[in-house]
Amino acid sequence: MEFKLCRRRMNIAMVLLITLTWLGGTCGELEEQLFEVGKLEMFVDELPDMPRLNGFHSVHGLLTPTSLQIGMFLTKWKFHRDLPPTPVFAFGTSRSSATVPGPTIEAVYGVDTYVTWRNHLPS
Repeated sequence: MEFKLCRRRMNIAMVLLITLTWLGGTCGELEEQLFEVGKLEMFVDELPDMPRLNGFHSVHGLLTPTSLQIGMFLTKWKFHRDLPPTPVFAFGTSRSSATVPGPTIEAVYGVDTYVTWRNHLPS
C-alpha cells in the first residue's frame, strides 16, 4: 500500500513537471495558479453557442455530399469567469474559430459527409 501511494505521488509529480515544462512555467508559478474548485461559483457563465458545420450542400433544393476540413489547434480557452484562460487543443475550421468541444457536424441521413482532420498542433 505504501509503495502504491508513493508511486502515485511520483506519477502526479511527473505529470505536473511535464505540464510545467510544456507550458514553460516554474513550480512557483504553478502554486500561484492553484485554486480550490469548491470556491468557484456555479452556473455564472452563459453556455457558449458552439459552431455548426453543415455536412451537406443544397443545390437547387437537392442535398449533395460535402467535404469538411477540421483542424486541431493549440489555443487558450476560458472555462469559468474566475479562472484564467487555459491552454487547450481545440477543433475548428481555423485557429480563431476553434472551440472546446469542437463544432457540431449537422448531417442528413443518406447524404455522405467527408471529413479531413488536419493537425495544426506544435511539434
